[in-house]
Amino acid sequence: MLLLICAVCWTTDSQDITARKLTHLLEYLALREEIQAVEEVQKELQYVTPYVITCEGEKGWIQCKQYEIINSIKAFWGRDDHVTCTSLPAGLTSDRLCETNMENTLQKVNSQCKNEQACEVVASNIFFDDNSCGNVYKYLKVTYECIPDEANAVDIL
Repeated sequence: MLLLICAVCWTTDSQDITARKLTHLLEYLALREEIQAVEEVQKELQYVTPYVITCEGEKGWIQCKQYEIINSIKAFWGRDDHVTCTSLPAGLTSDRLCETNMENTLQKVNSQCKNEQACEVVASNIFFDDNSCGNVYKYLKVTYECIPDEANAVDIL
């Protein structure tokens, strides 16, 4: 199709008509590229791993569908940006970034959620046994997936 359109563009006697056709062709190609880019993003979004963010001092809820269980992939307790959980309680700051022990964080989350259909996590220094960030207002980000609960699966004949 591209060759056909270009062949038509260059066989015209008038440079003005050729320029307009070439402009339309370039606009068409740019639009196709944009459409393809949007379609690729939409495909990628289908496979985005779910996550839950819970601000310090709050409780978070993680839930899978019936016959699925939680598999925590990653857990972060701390602050790695200035835009998440911005309603600061008195005495806490979001000016500094800080990260606590990720292995400990994942272990604590797994103790509440691993192999459960749903669970509640508490975003607090007490729950994570870690106050290494001092007065930084932190948040918990749990990245997880819901996997089939094979232990409780029922075969239907």
